[in-house]
Amino acid sequence: MTKPPLSWRRPAADDASSIQLVPLPTTYASTRLPSGCWLTSQFDAPRVSSDGGLPWLAHVDATLGLCEGLAACIPDWRHGPVRHSLAMLVRQRVFQIACGYADQNDAGHLRTDPIFKLACGRAPESGPALASQPTLSRLENAVDRHALERLAEALVTVYLRDRGRRGTPRHLVLDLGSDNQWPSPNICVMKGKLVQQIRRGQPLKWPWAASVTI
Repeated sequence: MTKPPLSWRRPAADDASSIQLVPLPTTYASTRLPSGCWLTSQFDAPRVSSDGGLPWLAHVDATLGLCEGLAACIPDWRHGPVRHSLAMLVRQRVFQIACGYADQNDAGHLRTDPIFKLACGRAPESGPALASQPTLSRLENAVDRHALERLAEALVTVYLRDRGRRGTPRHLVLDLGSDNQWPSPNICVMKGKLVQQIRRGQPLKWPWAASVTI
């Protein structure tokens, strides 16, 4: 049986000689996930992850249907039985980037990370490992210009569907920059002027933004 961790506790008297070590409870918190499983945070876990917020990000993705919608826009280059669905590959790649692991090589150790496996729909311990770096590379190489157009449309569809749940907006601000160079001094100047116009209550004019009232 694993011993509970120890914590410093100082009595009321501020005396360094009176500092004691007392056991802490092994269970810190338990949260019920949307899938019905319980997520328990413990100090004595044999395997830990530094990305504890990932299950909540996975819950947001499941609510929006973002990764599912993006995966439907990517052509599948594989033939025969596969180990990872397109939706799972997209979900793994998106979650890695969201957690700061933009390098595909990070999949080498994250594919067995229990939090990442849980967020992608697999059992943290008993489930098979996620995709490796070569598979993620082939996923991104499968995206051509036609897929890019479908991906852009899918993002707009996800936004409109989620925005429709909250009702029709009465006012929209469309940021229409005329310079496609980024980063660019022109972009910085344009955005600065846009902020000044908003603060002064002035009408927004092209090329900085278009103000639309519905």
